[in-house]
Amino acid sequence: MGKKGRQFEYKEERDRDLIEVYRTIYANAPITAKLHQVLQKTVASPSKRFWVSPERAFKVIGDIRSGKNLDNMNTNKRLMFFEIEKRVSEVQKTEAHNNLGLYDIICIVIEQPAPCFYMTPESAKVIIHHIKKKWYKERTKLLRFLR
Repeated sequence: MGKKGRQFEYKEERDRDLIEVYRTIYANAPITAKLHQVLQKTVASPSKRFWVSPERAFKVIGDIRSGKNLDNMNTNKRLMFFEIEKRVSEVQKTEAHNNLGLYDIICIVIEQPAPCFYMTPESAKVIIHHIKKKWYKERTKLLRFLR
């Protein structure tokens, strides 16, 4: 399990990816669509990459391969790591990458597009709220400056 309170190094990049997908889905949603439906579609949409550090992925892939129980891990994260492990195994079977170590292969895999964001709609809602709040504060500062 990751350390609580640790700063996620890909936060800004992940947030940009998430808000971009959210805006597209929101703009194309029927007028009767509920926010929760838009958020569900957003988190189920493909993401630019797997939002995990190589170090964390390396540790968890090692845990999976050594048979450690991941039941205490968030379901979405567990699914993400199993998908990464599956892809790592596939890459390891290719002749083009058989001279690479596990860490290097993990680095290749986590940079690949992910099938979804591996988060709940509720988590996406919180992240999007923080993004909008930050933008609002920046916009307000700029407007005060321009007065």
